[in-house]
Amino acid sequence: MKYERKSKKPTATIVLDKLVFSCISTVEDNFDYVVTHNSEYYYCDDFQFGNTKLKRTIDPSNRYKHSYQVYHKKYLIGIINFALHYGSIYTGKLKFLVNNEVFYNDTLKYIPSILNDLNLSINNFKEIDIAMDSYKVDFEKTIRQNLKNKDNTVKLIGSIRYDRKKIIDEITYWHKGSLDNQFEIRTILIKKKKKDTSELCCYDKGKDISNISGKEYILKFHKEKNPKCKNIYRAEIRFKYEEIRRYCQKVKRPITFEDILNAQFLVDFYFEYLDRLITISKGTSKKKTKIQLIEKPHIVPSEGILQPTLPDTILLPQQSENEINNMKNNIINEYINQYKEIKYKHEIFINKINNNINNNINNNINNNINNNINNNINNNINNNINNNINKYLNYNNP
Repeated sequence: MKYERKSKKPTATIVLDKLVFSCISTVEDNFDYVVTHNSEYYYCDDFQFGNTKLKRTIDPSNRYKHSYQVYHKKYLIGIINFALHYGSIYTGKLKFLVNNEVFYNDTLKYIPSILNDLNLSINNFKEIDIAMDSYKVDFEKTIRQNLKNKDNTVKLIGSIRYDRKKIIDEITYWHKGSLDNQFEIRTILIKKKKKDTSELCCYDKGKDISNISGKEYILKFHKEKNPKCKNIYRAEIRFKYEEIRRYCQKVKRPITFEDILNAQFLVDFYFEYLDRLITISKGTSKKKTKIQLIEKPHIVPSEGILQPTLPDTILLPQQSENEINNMKNNIINEYINQYKEIKYKHEIFINKINNNINNNINNNINNNINNNINNNINNNINNNINNNINKYLNYNNP
């Protein structure tokens, strides 16, 4: 903290690095439905909706029939996929994968406008990767050294590990390097045994960019944060669908896009699950001191020393009094129309019940009448037959 106040530059930054969410249409016969069900648009390459443009591409996973790149003005924001190959019934859900560069060029904020242009709303989040990038502390080295220290207590995935000779399945060590240094790029992955939950991955992001990924825009992003930074060490927590779903159940509300744009929310979410994955304490007795494996960034307002990766708040355009009154009237009319529709459906339901009751009553009456008539006819016939037989017998036997 003293270093930050002196240099006025951050020593750590929290960033999003992956975002995948499911969407649903807010209107009937949206573009996805038309493309899926209308042969005329099945192979349509481009769509333009306001400032949002869709350009057809091919799904690399080959799971979806339709895949479109999503552009907002000149920026590539992501890819939308829909209509699974192996699904015979169209579910109406679309998969939105945000382009990685969006998290580093300040274009993530355009997604609400894109969803509005496409008549889509977020149904749920499927994957969220939150990364802590430090310019001073090598997280992978820090964790590895503290795991190796016999005087430390290691709590992994909720349980303390006492047997230091037992192979730990939840930790994987990777390394890449040259002939001279086989361990130049090291990675430590801490992962639960259950699939589709969460995992922690620590590695040297600077070396990864230089030697493997080539994502120079990440270096540019961090140079703007701190021009003097020479290293980027990353500790990344990857949240999968099941973990996200359990978190929403715990807090009793869904994660919103406003949460995703809130740096403080990302920090709180990150460190809550970091402690669930790994905690290392100094000492083995009852009196232990927790070791800070990952440094916390200093979150301040956007005009301060350390600007969050994403804006703290979203400024909404100011509206006139007439516009506000029109909005209120529209909301009132919408509720009135909904009430009328419910009332109309209720009346139809009641009419159906009345018709069924009347039909049942009429059927019962008709059945009773028919039964009585048939019984009377049969009785009359039988009586006539018996009378004729008796007359015949009396005539032949005087």
